[in-house]
Amino acid sequence: MSEVILTKQELRKYFLDKRKNISNHYAQKVSNKVTKYFNSIIDNYSVSVVAGFHPFRNEINTLPLLKVFISNGYKTCLPVTPLKDKILRFREWTPKINLIRGKYGILEPNQDCNTIEPDMILVPLLAYDEIGHRLGYGGGYYDQTLRKLISTKKNFTCIGVAFKIQKFKKLPIDTFDIPLDAVIDEDGLIPFKK
Repeated sequence: MSEVILTKQELRKYFLDKRKNISNHYAQKVSNKVTKYFNSIIDNYSVSVVAGFHPFRNEINTLPLLKVFISNGYKTCLPVTPLKDKILRFREWTPKINLIRGKYGILEPNQDCNTIEPDMILVPLLAYDEIGHRLGYGGGYYDQTLRKLISTKKNFTCIGVAFKIQKFKKLPIDTFDIPLDAVIDEDGLIPFKK
């Protein structure tokens, strides 16, 4: 697979198909396992407000990890997909908050929740490579949101959340792609050199 040059669209299909084969049991196991890497995250990065995401299409569930952040005194939030532009908004999240279906059917905090700006985002992805480039779903929401947050915050961290099978040797990149600072998978936190 890595010897053949594939387009982003071909890679998206390949990694979506690959992720579909992950059992619910294994996905839940990994979702719980990544909570054990909380200390690695806070030991390596400065954070006060962390954004996760509600799982969609066999993604790792970041909510158990967000609960660990909350129990240690951090604020957490989830993205809200805008109806018009491509910049995600973030609303505060706790396990008690009622979630609603957003633009793509993904659960997100309701309108009564406070809008807050994270200084760390746990990012969903389809694939990542050895130097921290990520392949998303193609909508551009995270790249545009990350670009905006990086331009306004001195200390901002972007961590991909992935299964090990989502690693690819070298992804095709565009000038607008924003690289990750690290990835968290079954084996722990993997920082990328900048």
